[in-house]
Amino acid sequence: MGANRLKLAERWGRPCLAYNLIISPDAAAKRSARALQQLVLRREPTLLAVPQEALHVSAAWLISVHEEYQAPKDELWELHGRSWLTAMTELSGRLRAFRLSFHEVVATDAAVVAIAAAPAQVRLIRRGLASLPGIRGVSAGDMAHMTLFRYAAPLADPAGFLRELDDAKLDLHVEVTELQAVRERVFPALEFEILQRFRLSAERSI
Repeated sequence: MGANRLKLAERWGRPCLAYNLIISPDAAAKRSARALQQLVLRREPTLLAVPQEALHVSAAWLISVHEEYQAPKDELWELHGRSWLTAMTELSGRLRAFRLSFHEVVATDAAVVAIAAAPAQVRLIRRGLASLPGIRGVSAGDMAHMTLFRYAAPLADPAGFLRELDDAKLDLHVEVTELQAVRERVFPALEFEILQRFRLSAERSI
């Protein structure tokens, strides 16, 4: 986001189409995220804060909202969706519940995100999905992220904003007991449909 060159959220609130695998934070984690959002908004009130009910952790992209494909996205889902869900059922059946710990907030040119190192369970899911026919790319790296803000306008004080994020005390934990395959209909996940839930073992991994 050097020199305040940002990708403004022109899609915000508009219809979209994507199929994703997400983790829905529990109420306590969402409250912690909301408290941080409120602090940041005091410095940059033009930021678009992701509503509490839309907060989620991206585990994997199945059909990305940002990508264009050779066929309509719903057709791709009709072609591959059942086999992807079957693969996810098999993968999740081998996983125990786990915890994601977010301690850092990062501003990219497109969003402000809380990030956590992706644990072994998330890496296993991504590797398994990436090998399936029809899936182009499942993530942007080895991190798990939760989008907190997008940009409605250039920042009033970019340097101060970055200092604020550097000083932010984030201690946010998400207890993961299930994953959800969803169909996103309004960007960014302001409206989505849960297609299938994948329960993990009740015994949490260390």
